[in-house]
Amino acid sequence: IADLVGNDDACGLEAWLGIAHGLETVTVPARSEVACLDVASLGRVWRRLPRIGALLNGLLGYRLRRVHRNAACALHHDVQQRVCRWLLWSAARSGRAGVPVTHAQLADVLGVRRQSIGLAAAALQR
Repeated sequence: IADLVGNDDACGLEAWLGIAHGLETVTVPARSEVACLDVASLGRVWRRLPRIGALLNGLLGYRLRRVHRNAACALHHDVQQRVCRWLLWSAARSGRAGVPVTHAQLADVLGVRRQSIGLAAAALQR
């Protein structure tokens, strides 16, 4: 599962649930800063600042809502519409007008063939 992490999200939340290995591949927009925290450090921070748990639970809820929304989007919209949504969403999250992404990466994120991304991109350019 591929995903994009922006300025309002976190990845690796399965560690918060005690799951050792996640299923996702995360793409960070170019020229972005990423803060990484290992599970042991997270545990120490959580014991010192219990409100971190509420924050992580909120992020989990946000991710679940996004997964449901993405599933509904995949059922009701064609690839070109989904590409547009993803590009706009990514630009908003990264704070940049353009998000450098390959056709293969975008195909992986949207769960479609790479050729479908090429066709959608060509139609958008026209």
